[in-house]
Amino acid sequence: MDAIAHCASAADYRRPQRDVTQLRQLLDATGGARPHLVYVSIVGADRVRFGFLQAKLDTERLVEDSGLPWTILRATQFHDLMLMFLARLSKGPAAVVPAKSLLQPVDVGDVAERMTELVMGPAAGRVRELGGPKVESMADLMRAYLAAAQRRRPVIEIPLWGRLGAAFGVGDHMLADGDRGTITFADYLHARSDADGLLEHPYR
Repeated sequence: MDAIAHCASAADYRRPQRDVTQLRQLLDATGGARPHLVYVSIVGADRVRFGFLQAKLDTERLVEDSGLPWTILRATQFHDLMLMFLARLSKGPAAVVPAKSLLQPVDVGDVAERMTELVMGPAAGRVRELGGPKVESMADLMRAYLAAAQRRRPVIEIPLWGRLGAAFGVGDHMLADGDRGTITFADYLHARSDADGLLEHPYR
């Protein structure tokens, strides 16, 4: 075993420390081997005080203290995750989004290409962050989704504060200094549309 690309995440907001537990189990399974451990984390893990992101930061520290050669890549939110949120937030008669929410979603393909480079290369520690090509408000992302899905809903922005606001990008979720992918959220929606122009996704 020469390298491990650790991309798994519990994604459980009720039990965020599952990520830490999973990594401990992975490290135990390596035994006496010393593979290059490449971990993908989230931009803002060190700045946003929210349970899931705090767990990501705790997991990063565990990687750094593992004794293995390591590389950590932080990425912004994936387009797939944004699609899930937008679909759920627009189920009612109105689409409700947090006000002042700015996000920089990135395509999983862009992240996969970067991860491939890192796995095939030497341990590099903490590398440059990766985000999407555009910073967009959640309201604009919602309008793009509704148009692609051919759903008519008024978009209502509501203020969110504290940890809930942090979870929805009312805070430091964007690149401070990093690289940008090439596929916008609009590109992603277009690619997922079928021949009739209806958006196909698993969250309806």
